[in-house]
Amino acid sequence: MSQKSVLISSLYLPLREFLLLVLEADVIYVDGDEIWEKQTLRNRSYILSANGIQSLSVPVKHTGGIKVPIKEIQISYDQNWLRVHQGAIFSAYNTSAFFTYFKDDLFAIYDKKPIPLFDLNFQLLQFLLKKFKFKGKLEIYNQQKEVLDLRAYNQLDFLKANAAKGEKYHQVFGYKFEFTKFLSCLDILANSGKI
Repeated sequence: MSQKSVLISSLYLPLREFLLLVLEADVIYVDGDEIWEKQTLRNRSYILSANGIQSLSVPVKHTGGIKVPIKEIQISYDQNWLRVHQGAIFSAYNTSAFFTYFKDDLFAIYDKKPIPLFDLNFQLLQFLLKKFKFKGKLEIYNQQKEVLDLRAYNQLDFLKANAAKGEKYHQVFGYKFEFTKFLSCLDILANSGKI
């Protein structure tokens, strides 16, 4: 039996449609050596709030235009983004069916205040894969061969054009908005408890 391995970019609170692409793999490799690019899902994600889609973006320290791997990108704590993200996530999902079962574990990751963005993203992905009962392995990529390269999926437009279709599920603000796709997988975890 052959093992399916996929290579992904380091992403902040990955979108549900993205996780649907990778959860069937036996091994998920995260590329820490990939060159940092702005305006991607590496440091941003989306949730559905009472006011509609809300973007969550982790501020990073500037590199002065020098191209560096994502594992060298440092989070900036000059702004109080932690309070903003935790407050937004709490407000969006506190009344959902499953949020109470994972909120403490989720917020504990933020409370550690990791410095490298890669570390924050990796810890959040570990947490999410555990909650979604992923049976494979999660590892940092170090030039293994024969992996399905999904790093191009780190941009929302590309993901929208190529994403797997997922079934609709109940959303907290479904009474106010049409079913909203391309949200952080926190949305389906909080509302359904599974992917």
